[in-house]
Amino acid sequence: MTTGDYAPAAADPRTLAPKGSAGRALLRYLQEQVQVLREQDPRVRENAPDAVHKMRTATRRLRSALASYRALLNPATADQLRGELRWLAGVLGIARDAEVLHERLRGEVTDEAAALGIEPSINAIDELLGSDVHTAQLTVLDVLQSDRYFQLVAALEQLLANPPLSADARQPARRVAQSEIDADVKRLRRAVRVAGALPDGAARDHALHEVRKRAKRLRYAAEAAVTVDPRRATRMVALAQSLQEALGEHQDSVVARDVLLRLANEAHARGEDAFGFGRLHALEEVRARAAEARFRRDWRTLLRAL
Repeated sequence: MTTGDYAPAAADPRTLAPKGSAGRALLRYLQEQVQVLREQDPRVRENAPDAVHKMRTATRRLRSALASYRALLNPATADQLRGELRWLAGVLGIARDAEVLHERLRGEVTDEAAALGIEPSINAIDELLGSDVHTAQLTVLDVLQSDRYFQLVAALEQLLANPPLSADARQPARRVAQSEIDADVKRLRRAVRVAGALPDGAARDHALHEVRKRAKRLRYAAEAAVTVDPRRATRMVALAQSLQEALGEHQDSVVARDVLLRLANEAHARGEDAFGFGRLHALEEVRARAAEARFRRDWRTLLRAL
């Protein structure tokens, strides 16, 4: 069974909220993301390229919109859906992150072998990460067959068919969108200040990851507002996406270095040469510094645009 086997036709947002209202704009955006989720469901089951990534992104966009525009809906309904979407995004995220890390380290090994003739054991990477990828893929398939998943999809369809809109949902969409974007910019500023006050190390890496989450929320809030405030929202999407991508590269490097350190220690314990893993670790440190420098440049660009 897939979500397409029983899903009802979505209601037209134009019949559920007044023209120009924040409620109509939100429902339109939610409807688009639920449609992506449904389209990717069978593709994920078939292990189609990029399907997990697309389903995960739609899930995150839904969750973020329900957080940013929570005041437009019944709070209990929004919070319940956000919790279930967080669960689904977490499962999909483990699978996607394992895929990305495996591809990243395999690519680095290939580049190093070609450049210097130094080749850490590709088998060690495949044994550790290939197994993680396979296990995560099986977990995703189990989840997509679970009652909890189908109940989540049904709840999303019910939200669209009979939305529990609040009185605030009748406000002009442009005004609400501008207010929410401003609020998300403030949240992002606070996160950047926290990260900037920390020295290099694990705590700073974690704080930068939190900045990335705030940038992502700002991006998705702005995406939902593109149809009602095209100029500002489109600019904010691009700026927030640049921050998100720079800090995504930084976080990928943090995770990759942890794995490379583990691989180096295991190689050393077996009496094998671990130099290649150490070199890759050093290259990841360079990539992380470059990503953080890019983030600082992009942050200054965003501040100038406000």
